[in-house]
Amino acid sequence: RRAEMSQTLGRVGEYLCAAALEELSVKCSIVNQSGFDILAFVGERVVRVQVKSTSCIRQINDRPGQYYTFLCAKNSKKKKINKKDADIVALVAIDRRLVYFIPVEQITGINKRIRPEIFDNEDLEKDSWNDCIANCVDLIA
Repeated sequence: RRAEMSQTLGRVGEYLCAAALEELSVKCSIVNQSGFDILAFVGERVVRVQVKSTSCIRQINDRPGQYYTFLCAKNSKKKKINKKDADIVALVAIDRRLVYFIPVEQITGINKRIRPEIFDNEDLEKDSWNDCIANCVDLIA
């Protein structure tokens, strides 16, 4: 049951991410390959996007504040996503129906915690996507 719910959340995240990219005039395809979920087409380049989703904000043990926590491991393995797997990671807050794009290099462990306030930026999707593309030198044609 839990695995089924996780798969459903993953699919919802992929569709929300694809919709966000299309709204930014970025053509994309959901492909579900090992290491990435979406191919985005930027000029002449193909960008691999790994989508990670979470459904709500949580308190993390005894830490102050609450966070969105994204499991950034490869499939069911305990290895973090890296540049061999994807170029950009899309962190989807399903409850807010918003996507925060980050370069894969910002994934430093198997869990990525994001403060909820990040998702308050009304231009988050556009700004974070453009920052990723501008900072991914190897993606620029």
